[in-house]
Amino acid sequence: LKASAPARIVNVSSFGYKKGAINFDDLQWERTFEHRQAYYQTRVGSFGEYFPSDRLALEWRRGGFLSASYPFSLFMRLDYDLNLLYARREYYEGFDPWGRPIPISDPDRPAVEKRLLGQPSLSLVYDNALFDALGPVKGSRWALSAAYAHDLGSGEPVARWLAYADWRHYMLGPGGHSLALRLSGRFSEGVDPVVYTLGGPYDLRGYDYLDFAGTRTALGSVEWRFPFIRYIYLGGPLPLIWGGIGGSVFADFGGAWNGDNFRAFKSGDGLRLQDLRSDIGYGFRINLGGFLLLWDIAWPTDLKELGPRRTHFSIGAQF
Repeated sequence: LKASAPARIVNVSSFGYKKGAINFDDLQWERTFEHRQAYYQTRVGSFGEYFPSDRLALEWRRGGFLSASYPFSLFMRLDYDLNLLYARREYYEGFDPWGRPIPISDPDRPAVEKRLLGQPSLSLVYDNALFDALGPVKGSRWALSAAYAHDLGSGEPVARWLAYADWRHYMLGPGGHSLALRLSGRFSEGVDPVVYTLGGPYDLRGYDYLDFAGTRTALGSVEWRFPFIRYIYLGGPLPLIWGGIGGSVFADFGGAWNGDNFRAFKSGDGLRLQDLRSDIGYGFRINLGGFLLLWDIAWPTDLKELGPRRTHFSIGAQF
């Protein structure tokens, strides 16, 4: 990386990692075995979700990527990426009375799946956004991306197209207030398409992680951001100045579906939502120096009534 500077590392993973963590003291689950933790652990330290089955399984993945960028201007560039992935997954029937996994016994159900995939992608990216200590406040960011994944002659057949579009715009007002807008969509089609997920602090904040899944997703957000506490000054022998606490009020809407099976509103019930999901809420953003802590409180709504409150703590950047 030093020899090829400037270089970058990009790592993409399923949101399943939010519900689990790698057990470094027992990586192979030889001492204990808990099926949900094992399931989520397979999604930590890998990129993409290439296996459609969510049966009880353990998985090993190896891979790499090549990346190149061509700048058209200071704000626009063309990105090319080539991802290579080898994955091997072992399936199990369940657990015996001692908690050990039971191997598959049905000859019609494969006990092991292997795949070697290649996925080239091409992306057009524009970004002229200006940032303050809490994130983007002025300008625009958008990206259009297309990819094709195909098996390289090992294991189950894969031949799928993927497309992604994302648009974000920021308007800076007086006193540090700003309005942030976001629209995005994802699409996958073909043999073994990717199943995307929605729900959680990064998209539909009034819902839990992985609440919705499908080969197509659409998402929109409107967020008013404002300074909540600009600075905190502590006196004493070692004076401390701490700042960068912001607030936000937001609304999200979106959905995940397969094929043409999507109905935004319930028929005969006015504007009550069905497959289209929405939420409203507020949050706080705290700059802790090297990272940003986000605290969001939101309520799902079908435009007729509010659902139970959801609270999310997360670390990362604002959209």
